Amino acid sequence: MDIGGEMKERRLKWQVLFVVMCVFVSFSIYDAFTIDESIAPTHPLLVSILLLCADVLILVGAYNYAFRKELIKSKAFWIFTITFYVIIYIVALGYEFINNRDGYEIYDMFQISIIYLLFAVFVLTPTVRYVSDLTLRKN
Repeated sequence: MDIGGEMKERRLKWQVLFVVMCVFVSFSIYDAFTIDESIAPTHPLLVSILLLCADVLILVGAYNYAFRKELIKSKAFWIFTITFYVIIYIVALGYEFINNRDGYEIYDMFQISIIYLLFAVFVLTPTVRYVSDLTLRKN
């Protein structure tokens, strides 16, 4: 296979990953509005709204990378977005640790946290690659 074919094949993988991410985020949004109160997240509404904003921004970054679009070209904006995403997810995880003393055992919370953080890395990867592409294009 030639270099162009390999590039198209790689882009196709990122496009499929973008669709998977959209499904996960859509399910997460649906779940947030329909989840039973007894198992709902314990963080405040503001954190939930910020999580939603962070998810949407990261999806836009993933879209930019997967489909070679440049909806927002500012490297500083994307670095802020990645940092914001990480911080807000750590804050939400902190609320879960602090407020779920009665629900889960500590080892359950660690397992959930590891899955949560692995998912965050999975979702952040296309946006981080997009930022590195922006850096390469400017040089």
